[in-house]
Amino acid sequence: MLCVDWDMEAFYPSGRTGVLGLVAPGLSPWELAPFPGTPGEPNRLWDTGGASLKLTSVFPNPTLSGSISFEYTTTTWPVRAFVMDLSGRIVVDTGVLDQVGGSHCVEMPGNTSAGIYFLVLQSCGGIAAGRFTSL
Repeated sequence: MLCVDWDMEAFYPSGRTGVLGLVAPGLSPWELAPFPGTPGEPNRLWDTGGASLKLTSVFPNPTLSGSISFEYTTTTWPVRAFVMDLSGRIVVDTGVLDQVGGSHCVEMPGNTSAGIYFLVLQSCGGIAAGRFTSL
């Protein structure tokens, strides 16, 4: 059984103490980090040393087909993908990707106008973005 006091210091029956850290936003479990934690700094459980999320390609660019494919690598999960227009509106929100890394496809809505768009990937480890043109 885990007991937590108001300042979020965790006490285990074994006598081990530490600070709870969320492994990934919106997910469980919590993980025990050494006391006193990292006050005022990023969560150490999310720090992977360098870019943890990289968008490696977006193709075809420009696109005529109404869909784009992309490849990415990550050391953190979950990853959410969405497409934004130049005004910052979200045109497509794929939600959390079901596969860590690799190739994925995004279908653009049938009423998408020609223009410049941004594919944005977001995870607890960072954000990666790529620009593409829809003709």
